[in-house]
Amino acid sequence: MLAVAIVIGALSLWYTNTLVKKLQEEEKKKVELWAEATRKLADLTDANMDFNFHINVVRNNTTVPVIMVDERGAARIAASDMRFPNGMAISKGRLIVAESLGAGLMAFDRLPDGTLVNPLRWASFRSDEGLITPDGICADSEGAIWLANANTAEVLRVSIGGRISSRIRTSQVAFSCALGGSDGRDLLIATAPTPSAAILKTQLLGKLEMARVAIPGTQTAGSA
Repeated sequence: MLAVAIVIGALSLWYTNTLVKKLQEEEKKKVELWAEATRKLADLTDANMDFNFHINVVRNNTTVPVIMVDERGAARIAASDMRFPNGMAISKGRLIVAESLGAGLMAFDRLPDGTLVNPLRWASFRSDEGLITPDGICADSEGAIWLANANTAEVLRVSIGGRISSRIRTSQVAFSCALGGSDGRDLLIATAPTPSAAILKTQLLGKLEMARVAIPGTQTAGSA
């Protein structure tokens, strides 16, 4: 009986290890496919080309992780199951992450080693507010978040819960923003007519626009 138990235990361990390795390989392939689809979308040069496949790959992958890299260069997953994590900022000690395909912002508490815990849906946007695609973000000293809406030419100031307190129009689609200037009240906004890196490499179409705001940023606000 002991021999049978040992054999069963060994087979169970082998099966578990094999299953874990298989799942790891499948997840790796999904991430590689997502990354390739994202790269091709960024490099589009012909507006008439059919990119529905690439868009659907990115949109349907809801398990994209946030990767943390420490000072030694070691990388590990800090948070998973994100819908296209994008811009990040520190607000009131929490890490705020824009979910570009999740129409909202997620918040995390941070452990001393950088691990992200206690995920919270910090803000969600209703369909009647228009299509909002959070891209680059930054935080102000009151804890609100400015976000570049990569779906249209505007930046929004958002409070926890998703309340939009301010909208600023830009001349082109907004992709990132940061608070700066001598008093921290200059909102700098990176804009372009397209997200295509291939087009923007050959044509100087990008702009750095600026707007004055009432609430300054903080030294720890950050932007991406």
